[in-house]
Amino acid sequence: MITRDTESDVLVVGGGVAGLHVAHLMAGSGVRVRLLEAKPDLLHFSFKTLGSFLEPEKYGFSRKIVASELTSMVFHSRWIHTRKHGPARILDKAQVHRELLEKCQSNGVDVLAGTSIKNVRQDPDGQLTGVIDQHGTEHTARLYVDCSGGKAVLTHRYGLMDKHPQFALGVEYNVRYKDRQDCAHLFYGENFREGYGWIFPLGGERAIVGFGSLQQKPAGMSLRQFFERILALPVITNLIEKDNDDIQGGAFPISDVKTKFFSGNVVGIGDSVSQGSPLLGEGYRFILEAASIAAPHLISYLANGDQQDLQRYEREWNDTYAQLFHRHKRLQRLALRGSRNDLLADTLSLMMKTKRSKTFGKLISGDITSSALWFP
Repeated sequence: MITRDTESDVLVVGGGVAGLHVAHLMAGSGVRVRLLEAKPDLLHFSFKTLGSFLEPEKYGFSRKIVASELTSMVFHSRWIHTRKHGPARILDKAQVHRELLEKCQSNGVDVLAGTSIKNVRQDPDGQLTGVIDQHGTEHTARLYVDCSGGKAVLTHRYGLMDKHPQFALGVEYNVRYKDRQDCAHLFYGENFREGYGWIFPLGGERAIVGFGSLQQKPAGMSLRQFFERILALPVITNLIEKDNDDIQGGAFPISDVKTKFFSGNVVGIGDSVSQGSPLLGEGYRFILEAASIAAPHLISYLANGDQQDLQRYEREWNDTYAQLFHRHKRLQRLALRGSRNDLLADTLSLMMKTKRSKTFGKLISGDITSSALWFP
């Protein structure tokens, strides 16, 4: 039997960084927000850390989200090793989400963990009128915001996301670190075929060592088998000592760039509409930016019911990021070719060596302009 719950102004689907950020921004303006998250624990993750160039204060975070401050980064191909200096951060992912969740709670967001959507209701015109969870409870709202990540719970139903998107896969270990705690490492070339590797320091002589595949998985073996082979490379063993078997993993959608983010009263933010960068570098910063762009337009839509407000969100994101993301996608294809050929990888690494540290930082962070590509 289906029971109907209290109507909200906005129903946010997904309690990741996109959902938590847009939920607290809207609730802080007096909007009644309910957030549904399928996981029972919003602070349990497969990946514990992430590298980022975001400024914590810009998004209202405390400095507690910073696991370590970086002053340099080394980019390794087969024969070229490029060290560049500049500020970056390794973030404590759990602390990022904890602070966003606290903001949601302070602003009165109704957070329902362990709640997954099993069905939807629509009116004769196809407008979404409610979602039904696994307990048979119907949740209704005036606006539905899909922040469910690669699951794309609502956006794939409304043609905003591929029904069967491709995913990049990643695995990592927490290991003992032998290098300086303010230096991170990135690895590229045939030994990291179809992807790239990383070492991110955590402080206390610990680091995260990981591999991310730009394909579904490396050919001929499991991702874990390929990763274990990588961990035996001298360029890795010189920097880390693996002292446990607690492997972590996750997936990231790598579908084509999307430019349409709403259909009727359904809106997508974050990975549910591919707003994480398709290149290595930033994911969270771009998704936080997308939620920040969306929130005022969604609030305005609720105030006057004008779909032009949803179009303004779509237009502002496209004006800001569409060209950049298409550039990322082209570079992703080039990076995939380079990961299969050491000569090409070394050529790209040599090109990075010619860049000033500031330009290198832009390339790694995802802020890739044409001038950064072609000039030092």
